[in-house]
Amino acid sequence: FSIQQTISIYNNWWLAAWSDDENRRHHQNLTNCMVTQDKKIDTIYQMNDIEWYTHRDRRFYIFYGWFVNEILVAFSIFLY
Repeated sequence: FSIQQTISIYNNWWLAAWSDDENRRHHQNLTNCMVTQDKKIDTIYQMNDIEWYTHRDRRFYIFYGWFVNEILVAFSIFLY
């Protein structure tokens, strides 16, 4: 049970990080008059479209893998 919960918490964190990346990519000018220096934000801003799609696809496939893993753990707990 604790393994399933750990995977679920990590999935939620991963989804939030992915959502933050999408938000940073599509809302570049919403800084509320504040100057922020964040290496991750700068990296996302500087990506061209091909790099961004590759980054986004990698995020999706990792999340999908964790999701499938969580389903398999849940079924294994159910079966035993």
